[in-house]
Amino acid sequence: MDGILEMIRGGLEQIINAGWLMAVIGLYSMISHAVILERAINLRRSKLIPAQFIARIYNVLERGSPEIAIALCDKRPGPLTNIIKAGIIHRHYDEERLKKVVHFAGLQEKPKIEKNLSLLGVIPPLATYTGLLGTVIGMIHSFGALGMMDISFDAEINMAKGISQSLMTTAAGLVVALPAFIAHQYFSNRASSILREMERHSMSLVKFLVSAESKLLGEFEEIGGDENV
Repeated sequence: MDGILEMIRGGLEQIINAGWLMAVIGLYSMISHAVILERAINLRRSKLIPAQFIARIYNVLERGSPEIAIALCDKRPGPLTNIIKAGIIHRHYDEERLKKVVHFAGLQEKPKIEKNLSLLGVIPPLATYTGLLGTVIGMIHSFGALGMMDISFDAEINMAKGISQSLMTTAAGLVVALPAFIAHQYFSNRASSILREMERHSMSLVKFLVSAESKLLGEFEEIGGDENV
């Protein structure tokens, strides 16, 4: 037990002695973990594309109650429901104009899907390069100190300790960079997948609304024709 505690104490001393750049790497780590946690919570398909809720909106539209459908969208605002709301509001537009409205609404929601991914993407190179910078600075100090003292066994030990401490920043930088890189790739792929799915839902909405309006217009024309008879 004492040996383990001694190893932990020695490791902490090395981290502290590695200098202020280690604190910068620690800051990168906190930022990356915060972003990963935020994206894990908010970039869930079930939250962004609530299938049952969307089906409920379509059921309301099929019953001819667009105002109720808009109220449902307001009740549970989100990227897809906001797009659906924009489409319903402009449901009287022709197909091409409605596509533009829905596409523009999707562009407004895209930053919400990709939120903080660019920040997470810069953490891996920053952590790696900061770690390398710490190592280079530490090596310069170690060899500079060696040049100012007589070559002896104690000097070699001190130099080895200095090199070991300087390498700690590279190791710490890689420890922060690798999980951040993996998380960035994972969440970027998930965001792209969700955006593609939202695009498919948007096009389905346009077809549904155009079809519903055409059907409604046809019914009005039939009523008008019957009255003329």
